[in-house]
Amino acid sequence: AAVQAQTSSRLGTMLARHWMEPVAALGLLVGVLALKPGFAGLTVALLALWGGAPLWAWWVSRPRANQGPAMPSPADARLLHAIAFESWQRFERCVTAGDNHLPPDNLQISPHEMLAHRTSPTNIGLYLLSTACACEFGWITRQQLIVRLQATLGTLDHMERYRGHFFNWYDTQTCAPLAPRYVSTVDSGNLSGHMLATAQACLEMADKARRVDDHPLAMELQVLADRLEQMAWQPEFAFLYHPKRHLFHIGYRWPDQQVDPGFYDLLASE
Repeated sequence: AAVQAQTSSRLGTMLARHWMEPVAALGLLVGVLALKPGFAGLTVALLALWGGAPLWAWWVSRPRANQGPAMPSPADARLLHAIAFESWQRFERCVTAGDNHLPPDNLQISPHEMLAHRTSPTNIGLYLLSTACACEFGWITRQQLIVRLQATLGTLDHMERYRGHFFNWYDTQTCAPLAPRYVSTVDSGNLSGHMLATAQACLEMADKARRVDDHPLAMELQVLADRLEQMAWQPEFAFLYHPKRHLFHIGYRWPDQQVDPGFYDLLASE
């Protein structure tokens, strides 16, 4: 993929792929100058921008020199750390047994507090990964991590799905899918990706536990990682993929039993 991306951004490749733009721009330039020579300046400027599109595309697509990872300043690092901790506090406060250990979509704080008792696959995935990050930062213990992940996975095990996909919205107090039932391709992808990342975090923690001979903790973390990976790979994406267009449908309309006619492409991308 990296070689393909590099090849496609070469100037020769760009010119070969988009040769029609300069040719069309030149033809229009000749025609306009012959018919309306009084607009020569504006015509040349506009058509130069259009005709030079392959050149501009090549210029902005050039690979940047490897300068190493950019590190935030100490002040920026403190700010990011504070924002992360405040975000985790929201999860710690709102993800409770009353909502079946699922993360509510939002917490309204003004003009009065109101918790939205609904959630999505993306919300769930972000919560799972945030829990692993909170443990890595030292805000919760590994045992607290295990308790939280086990509780949420226990709820997910019993929630209704379609071909392995969780629906786009659920009532957090009843765990029932909200109408109209819809499978969102991007939400399912988000959840699977977050689950795999959380599973990897659990595996790394399990490895550290083994190094200090804490085998019971390592076993619990290993079991969690296995559960996360298994659930992450359960959704079927083949029926959401259009083989001719090489694009994913935006989702699946469960009440209509058909895929959404829209696609994820350059105009509809998350």
